[in-house]
Amino acid sequence: MVKLLKKAVMQSREGVSFMEIERKYLLDQLPENLTSYPCKKIEQGYLSTEPVVRIRRSDDEYYLTYKSKGLMVREEYNLPLTKESYLHLREKADGVLISKTRYLLPLTGTDLTIELDVFDAPYEGLYLAEVEFPDEASANAFVPPVWFGKDVTYSSDYHNSTLSKGKNYKLPEKIPVPFPRLPGFFRSFVFLLFLCLLLLVLVCFFVLYHSLFCCFHISVILSKRRCCSF
Repeated sequence: MVKLLKKAVMQSREGVSFMEIERKYLLDQLPENLTSYPCKKIEQGYLSTEPVVRIRRSDDEYYLTYKSKGLMVREEYNLPLTKESYLHLREKADGVLISKTRYLLPLTGTDLTIELDVFDAPYEGLYLAEVEFPDEASANAFVPPVWFGKDVTYSSDYHNSTLSKGKNYKLPEKIPVPFPRLPGFFRSFVFLLFLCLLLLVLVCFFVLYHSLFCCFHISVILSKRRCCSF
């Protein structure tokens, strides 16, 4: 069945083939203005992981995809599907369906786009950034932004086809969970509140110190008066 699907995708007149050249990175945290960028809701499943035969829904578009073996460079064939065909094949997918939101961020100073995937359960908390390149030389020369995390380009552990194994698959390392970022105005409010509390503590300390000093001074004076009275 897999061979027939592969053949159908590769020979279809409606299909599109190209070389996928991409680098992939884990993210330790998300950009605070992430929701201001365009995004797509993606659901995908795998009819086969070796070789990769994938079905995908991207918003209201549906595709059947074959991918060759490889890590940074892979050949890819895409064939458009109808919604009915997708739903039919969806029932035949192995493992778990991968659900994620893909944000499209322009890479400053280049014509490249960062595809930032925020995964839903069972991989909630996993964030991957992918950047596609026109050729291998560009991919090899790429210097990632400072907010990118570990380079996992040459690890198949973070291929979606591997993640589709679900509960039977364990990620090789702890997935970094980002520190929740508050809106800018709220962060400013919290910072001002912290300064006020700090000032209040300092004032209380000063008042307490001054009170103790006064009490000590008064006690010394009273002691001297008692001595003089005798």
